[in-house]
Amino acid sequence: RYWQAKYAPAREAASASLAIYERLASSAAGVERQRLEHGIGRSNHVLSMVAEQEGKTAEAAQFAERAIAAQEAAGNRWGRAVSTLQLLRVARLDPAARTPLYERAVADARAAPDKVLEARALHSFGDYLFNRGAYVESLARLEAAAALFRETGRQSERGTGYNRRA
Repeated sequence: RYWQAKYAPAREAASASLAIYERLASSAAGVERQRLEHGIGRSNHVLSMVAEQEGKTAEAAQFAERAIAAQEAAGNRWGRAVSTLQLLRVARLDPAARTPLYERAVADARAAPDKVLEARALHSFGDYLFNRGAYVESLARLEAAAALFRETGRQSERGTGYNRRA
């Protein structure tokens, strides 16, 4: 429902799934607990995206932080990378806090391994560095992202990385 711009029903569904995952996780252990933590992370991630679209950035950041914590508990580096990129998009963070989060998102995507996610993380990191005036560092990330987009056949995303280089 989120993708259909039906935010109220999306919020309801994600909140309901979060409540179920949390209830089940409260008595689970081991691998089953990790699976449930992944669901908790996904539900919080969706709630973060909904809050972002509704203009509730502080709430979106809180949900993204919860999603990251749940994905860490699940041992899911892919989920942590996705949720970290969401946090970076919505949170008002000190610049010194952003760089380690970008670096971790790239490392997590690489470890997942998911080359498209890694390219998106590198692209986002490159854009951030560019906007901070760190052009040399930005170019390195954007070129690495473009190479991964080329390797994975994501030509349209590859082009957006080149926009910064023009």
